[in-house]
Amino acid sequence: MRKAVFLGLLVILLAFGFIGCDDSDGDNEETFTSSTNETISNDINSLGLVGTSVSSSNVNIATAVITSGKIKITSVGQGSAVITVIENSKNAIINVSVSKTGIITIESIVKYDTTGEENIQLPEPVGINELSGKTYDSGFFIINFSSDNSYSLSSRLEDNTPFIFETGFYSWNSSQKTVIVAVDKYNLGFGLKNKIEIEEDLFGIYSSLPPEELELTIEQYIDIYLQSVFLSTTYSYVIEGGLIKYFGVKVTLPDTGTTIAGCAYSQKASTDAFGTHYLLSISFDNALSILISTYGQPEEGEWAWQSDSILTTGADWVILEYTRYNDFRLTKSVSGETTTKGWKVNLPFVGTWSGSIIALVGNTDPTDGTFSITFGENTFDNEISIENGFVLQQKGTYTYTDTSVTGTVMEINITFNNNSSGWISSGEIFEGNKIPINGTLSNGQLIIHLNNEAFLNDAMLIRSN
Repeated sequence: MRKAVFLGLLVILLAFGFIGCDDSDGDNEETFTSSTNETISNDINSLGLVGTSVSSSNVNIATAVITSGKIKITSVGQGSAVITVIENSKNAIINVSVSKTGIITIESIVKYDTTGEENIQLPEPVGINELSGKTYDSGFFIINFSSDNSYSLSSRLEDNTPFIFETGFYSWNSSQKTVIVAVDKYNLGFGLKNKIEIEEDLFGIYSSLPPEELELTIEQYIDIYLQSVFLSTTYSYVIEGGLIKYFGVKVTLPDTGTTIAGCAYSQKASTDAFGTHYLLSISFDNALSILISTYGQPEEGEWAWQSDSILTTGADWVILEYTRYNDFRLTKSVSGETTTKGWKVNLPFVGTWSGSIIALVGNTDPTDGTFSITFGENTFDNEISIENGFVLQQKGTYTYTDTSVTGTVMEINITFNNNSSGWISSGEIFEGNKIPINGTLSNGQLIIHLNNEAFLNDAMLIRSN
């Protein structure tokens, strides 16, 4: 399938190559005639909003107005333009192209999405949905999984009533007993709102503070807050007797069943914040020595154990805690007094990797190009750029081990000579097929495997940040 996919992309590339070619036969000269397109309704179903105004990125190519419940687009000249439909702070995008005869083509529509980007980036579910209709109560947090792949997260108020403060979507892998949840809306104290709405609220809050009280810029405060809230997190679960008996963040440290990161433990439990506690059967100093030898010195700063579990009810214990923020914390409690050391988890692929490739244009002429890919915690985006002006951008999700990465491309944007297709679902382009991406980490170099007829070599990448 990989070969077919990339051959398909080369067909697209060659097709782009013929766009705008000179017609040496003067007898075939075509005349530009302005035309209109009113096929797009100005409504929620078509655009995700009801526009109150509209603009064009290039009025010499196309103009647009809202009329009779439609977006009326008029061609002016050959080329491409971006039509932006606006409702307050919301935007929807219509990518159009105009032929040399004046015909308008709607290349893509990017709706305004109130759910944010997180749900778009969820991978396809694997296996049956074992979580549908089930609830897990940690004693403090309650997560409820609905049949429509949505979830809600509640906490208990002082009167023990649940208070929903987070909603989102989830995707599962029943063979691995894991589920990825992506936050869609969060309650900052003003009701459940999406990321854009919360960003507006935060701007108002921070703008009202005296400047001398702010150590960072308002934008930095907002970014830090949004990154801490709108997470995509992978959890492990255990179902027994039709009930969720265990629910905790997926631990990436080596767990043999008797040792965690080389430290012997006697019990394991999920925390009230869906982290994971390991009750160590060795001393704090012994565990600290083992962790330092493997993971280096603890991170600087103030660290504290994050949450409670059935393993922290006593006064004396040593616990290794793994949290949803991709860190782990070693804590000892002596007569109720705690000491904590912390480490950030090494996510081997997170960051940007880049290098050069050699592509075959039309399977004949070797052409230099570049390949770059940026990994987040669960998502990636990459770009292949070839010297003839062809650029392929991809977004998707991935899973990994210490040395290998496997991903699925979810969206594609193809650009040639500054003409862009806009972001399109990969399933839409390739009739439901998913494009895989695979890589191997070796001696600090990431090898993206491109062994197909479109490239002469794999992409040999090094971390650039």
